[in-house]
Amino acid sequence: MNTFHKKQLIGLIITALSLQGILSLVGYWGLYQFQFYVLWAIRAFLAYELFCFFYNFWKKHDKLLPMIGHYSDRVF
Repeated sequence: MNTFHKKQLIGLIITALSLQGILSLVGYWGLYQFQFYVLWAIRAFLAYELFCFFYNFWKKHDKLLPMIGHYSDRVF
């Protein structure tokens, strides 16, 4: 695993943890009726990003992840 893919993976993990925090806040605020929909939106987003990460990793492409790749490339 080269440095580029490590940066992308760390960015994906940080994004996943941040989104889990947002989901916890939605439940804490008492918006339980929206929590289910937000949960599935987060899961779909993370599944898509994870699929793109593994596809680029296995094909040895140095492509940024679609929605968060440019942020993780700049930060790390």
